[in-house]
Amino acid sequence: MVLDINSVSDQEYVSLVTSVESVFNPTYDCSKCINRFKDKASLERQFKIKSCTTSGAFRFQIDNIRYNKCPGNYVSPQVSYLLSLFSAHDKHGILPDSGTLLDQTYKTWEIICIIESVVMSNRKKIQDRNAKRGR
Repeated sequence: MVLDINSVSDQEYVSLVTSVESVFNPTYDCSKCINRFKDKASLERQFKIKSCTTSGAFRFQIDNIRYNKCPGNYVSPQVSYLLSLFSAHDKHGILPDSGTLLDQTYKTWEIICIIESVVMSNRKKIQDRNAKRGR
């Protein structure tokens, strides 16, 4: 049961997936969404449509996770640090902790794998979209 002790919790998983997804999909970036609306009435209508502040009917799904309010509510600022660690690993092969792959904690490696999965999925979507447009 060592893996259960060191593995990513359900809440951490949702936060990781949603935070990484928000990098690729500005729909889930609250600050960008809020800045699009000039008047309070329009902003409040958007809050209701996306179930930003209160739970509503199921409206969103990311990576088999169903959300009953806007996924932007689950974005974690701490994930930006984890994304920078992933980027160093992805681009340069640098591991977050000192030593080799076997010296990394299970949780560290699990976080990298979760981020990589979301990043790769989004890169594939972008490639497919560009292929359809003939780029």
